[in-house]
Amino acid sequence: MYRPSFYEVESKAGTKLIGMDSYGRVEARPSETVKIETFGLSGCTAAVIVAEYPDGRKSAHVQHFSLLGRGLSEAVFQKEMIESQDAVSRKVVVMTPGQYTQDSEGKCVMTPKDQALVDRLLKDGNLSDGDDDVKTYLYNMAEHIESSYRQGTLMVELGEESVIYTEMCPVKFE
Repeated sequence: MYRPSFYEVESKAGTKLIGMDSYGRVEARPSETVKIETFGLSGCTAAVIVAEYPDGRKSAHVQHFSLLGRGLSEAVFQKEMIESQDAVSRKVVVMTPGQYTQDSEGKCVMTPKDQALVDRLLKDGNLSDGDDDVKTYLYNMAEHIESSYRQGTLMVELGEESVIYTEMCPVKFE
C-alpha cells in the first residue's frame, strides 16, 4: 500500500517547504491562512520566529541548518529578530537534537546535545530559555528514522490563530 510522504502531502497542500541549510519566510494578512515548514532534521537544528504586527499582519520565519551551517544559522536568526523588532508579539521555537543524561537526583532527563548552539542562537536574538515566548524542543535521534512520518518536522500555520507544531504537536506557550 502506497503512503505519501510528509513532503508530498505538505507540498500538495501549498505549504512553503524549507530544506536543509536554508531558510524562508511567509506573511499572512488577517483573512489569510499560510503554512511554512521544514522536515527531516536528523541531527540538524531548526528555529521558528512567529511575529504579529500592529496592522494585523503575521509573519513566520523557519530555518533549518546542519552543523556545517552553524555560523550562517546564527546570522540569519539574528537578522530575522532585528527585522521583526516592530512586532507586537513574537514566539520562538528552537528544535534541536537532545541526549539523555542524569540530573542531580539521578533522574533521566533530555538535554540539548549542543547547548552552546542553542545559547548562541537565543543570545543573538536577545532571548533566553526562560522567556515566556521561547521554547526549546528536544528530539531524540534514536527515534528519528527518515521513513517515519512527521518526525523531524517543524511547522507554522498562520491564520486566525498562529500555531507552531513540532512533529505535528502544537507548542503551548503558557
